[in-house]
Amino acid sequence: MNEVSCQVTRALLDAARVEGFSSEQLFHGRRFSLERLSDPKSRVDWDTFATLCDRLEAICQSPEQAARIGAGLLTAPPHDVVRRLAGLLADARDVYDLAARWIVPLAFLHMQTTLCREPDGRLLLAMEFPSCFRSGRSFFRICRGAMAATPTLLGLPWAPVEAHIEDHRATYTITPPPPMPLLERARRGSRALLGLRALTEEMARMRAELQEAHVALLRSKQDLQGVLESIPDLVLIHRDGLVVWANQAAARCFGAEQVDELVGQSGLDFVHPDDRERMLARSHRPIDSPALAAHDELRFLRRDGEIVTIEAAPAREILFEGAPARLVVARDVSERRRMQEQLLVTERMASLGTLAAGVAHEINNPLAYMALNLEVAARELSQINDRRLTKAENSITDAIEGSSRVRAIVGDLKMFARTRNDPSPVDVREIVDSAAALAASDLRRRAHLTRVYGSTQLVLGNKSRLGQVFLNLLLNAIDAIEEGDPEHNEIRIRTSMDGARKVIIEVSDTGSGIPEATLPRIFEPFFTTKPPGRGTGLGLAICRHIVSELGGELTARSIEGEGSTFRVVLPAAVESHAPTLGDANACEPSLRVAPATPLLSIARPRLLIVDDEPALVRSLDTALSDYYDVTTATSSRVALEIAREGYSFDAILCDLMMTGMTGMDLVEALTSIRPELCNRFVFMTGGAYTAESRRFLALTAHRCLLKPFSIREALEALASVTARRQPGRVQANDIDERTASEESA
Repeated sequence: MNEVSCQVTRALLDAARVEGFSSEQLFHGRRFSLERLSDPKSRVDWDTFATLCDRLEAICQSPEQAARIGAGLLTAPPHDVVRRLAGLLADARDVYDLAARWIVPLAFLHMQTTLCREPDGRLLLAMEFPSCFRSGRSFFRICRGAMAATPTLLGLPWAPVEAHIEDHRATYTITPPPPMPLLERARRGSRALLGLRALTEEMARMRAELQEAHVALLRSKQDLQGVLESIPDLVLIHRDGLVVWANQAAARCFGAEQVDELVGQSGLDFVHPDDRERMLARSHRPIDSPALAAHDELRFLRRDGEIVTIEAAPAREILFEGAPARLVVARDVSERRRMQEQLLVTERMASLGTLAAGVAHEINNPLAYMALNLEVAARELSQINDRRLTKAENSITDAIEGSSRVRAIVGDLKMFARTRNDPSPVDVREIVDSAAALAASDLRRRAHLTRVYGSTQLVLGNKSRLGQVFLNLLLNAIDAIEEGDPEHNEIRIRTSMDGARKVIIEVSDTGSGIPEATLPRIFEPFFTTKPPGRGTGLGLAICRHIVSELGGELTARSIEGEGSTFRVVLPAAVESHAPTLGDANACEPSLRVAPATPLLSIARPRLLIVDDEPALVRSLDTALSDYYDVTTATSSRVALEIAREGYSFDAILCDLMMTGMTGMDLVEALTSIRPELCNRFVFMTGGAYTAESRRFLALTAHRCLLKPFSIREALEALASVTARRQPGRVQANDIDERTASEESA
C-alpha cells in the first residue's frame, strides 16, 4: 500500500545529498525508480520509505547529522503553506498545530497525530501508525530533527525536543521558543496580507488535490473489492473474531445465500467442533508467528451440516475501514481431498488385484501337479478290481472335487485381478456366481443365497469391473443383515430381460433397509451410513460410475425395516440368448478321469514338456506318458540344447512365464535354428499375464492352458497340434467317445 508522499521522500533524499551521501549509499543495491518522485501526486509504499530511513540512520556519522537531514523534510512542498503562513503566525506553537492537523496526515496516510499543550508551555506531539506496518524507529528518530527545526519556518531558533520512541509510536516533548515581539508580529502580518490571495489559491489547490486523491482512493477500493469478488477462492476479513467482510465464494462455501448472512458472525461458529481448539490457538498467535507461516487445513460446517475442508493461507494484518483487521484467503479443497482418498482406494484395489494375481499364480503351480497326480491315481485305481480299494478311490474322488473347488476360487480371484479394460461380450450370471463365491464366507453367517436366473443375453463389458460391482452389492446386502439367523434371512439374485436389448440384475436382501431421507444420497461419494472405520462411502459411487461407463444404470429402492433392492440395467451385446444356468445351489460336477487308453497310431507322437516346476514336470510325464513318448526339461535353456541336438517333437507343452528364459524367448530362439518346431507349442500358465505375453499369444495364436488343468484338457490341446501333422492319428473326440463307453460299461 502506497502510504508516503513522493514529495516528502524526495525532500529526504535531497537533504541526504546535501550531507554528501550518494544514491548508491542510500539504496544499497535496492532497485528504485527516481523518476516516480517527480510526480507530485504519486506515493511510495511504507516498506520502501522505512528501509530508506533505516539506511540513512545507519550511515549517518552523528545524531546532529541525522537531525539536519530530518530538518530537510521541511523543504517538502506540503510545508509551503506553513512557510506562507509564517507571515501571519508569530508563535511556533501555532506552526506545530498546523503541521499536526494538516501537513503530517497529507504526507503520511494512516498516520495518527495528536498535539497537546502543557500548562508550562511545552507541547506533547504524538505520532502513531498501525501495528501491521513494519517498525518505524529510524523514521521517528529522523523526525526529531524536523520537530526541532520547525520554528525556523518563522525565523525562530531550533526548539529543544525530547523523544520517547517505540516501533509504531513516538511521543515528542517540545519546548518551543518564545513568540516574536508584538511590533514584529504586526509588521510581518501587514506584509503577509498582501499575499493572502495567493495563499487562498494555494489552499484551494491543495483541497482539490485532496478531493482528487480521495476519489482515486475510493475507485481503487471498489476495483479491489471487484477483484476479490471475482476470484474463486474464499476471502474473509475479520476483526476480533467477527466477520466484517466476505466475498461470494465464501458465502457459497458456507452455504449462505448472501454475504450479509456471514457479516457479524463469529468465524468460530463455522469451524468443525473437532478443529475449534486448533483454530483458537491459531487466532491467538501473533501475526508474525512461525506457526502461521504455513498453509493449514481446517474442517468447517456448512449450514446444511455438510463438512468442507478449507486450506487457509497465512493471515495478514491490514487496515479495513480505518481499523486493524485480519485478511484470510482460503480455498475449498474438499473435492481435492475426496479425489485423493478415492485415488488411495483405487491404488489399494490395484495392489490387491496385483496381489491376487501373484497369489493365484503361486497356487496354480502346486495345484496343477496335485490335481494331475490325483487324476492319475484315480485312473490307476479304477483299473484294479478290488473292493478294498473302493474306499481309497472314493477319497481320491473327493480330493479331486476339492481341488476343483480350489481351482474355481482361484479363477474368481484372477477375474478380479485382471486390469484390462477392453470390453467384450460376457455372461453376467457367471460374474455374479464368481462374486457370490468370494462373498460366501461372510454370507453363510447371516443369510442364505437364492439365485433366480432367467434367460438373458450377453452384455458388452469387463469381467473384473462388473465383478467389482456385484461383489460390492453383495457385501452391502450382507452388512445390512444381522448375524445369527441365516435360515430366515435371504439375499436373492435375479436376472431377467427388459425387452430385447436390456439385461437386468437385481440384488435384494431382507435386511434393515435404508431410511427414506437417506436413500437419495447413497450414491454420493464419501456418503456412508456405516460406523467409522467400516466404510469409505466410495463403494456405491464407484459402482454407479462403472455401470454408467458401460451405458447402463444402477438404482435402488428400499423400505426401512424390510430390506433393499439394487437394480443394475445393462445394454445387451448380441441378439442371441445365453444359455440358462442351472440350480444356483447345485455342486459342480467332479472332473472326469481320462482313461489310460493310448492313442491308436502306428507310432506314438513325441512330446517335449518344459516347465521350471520339477514336481509339475514329473506329474505331466506320468499323466501323459500313456499317450506320448515324453521328454522333459526343467528350463527353457535345457529345452533349447535338446533342440540343438536334432531331436524332433510332434508337440511341445511349455510354461509361458519361467525365470530366466521364458517360453516366449524359447520360441524366438528356435526361430533361427529349428523353425519347424515353432508352430508345435501349447503353452500353460498360472495366470500371471504381462502385456508382452498377451501380445505374444494374440500374434502367434498358440493355445494356452490355464493351470490347473485336467488331463483331458491337456490331451485336447495337444491333439489340436499333432492332428495337423499326422491326420491318421486318433482325434480328441475319439478319446471322448471311448471315455463315455468305458464309463457306461
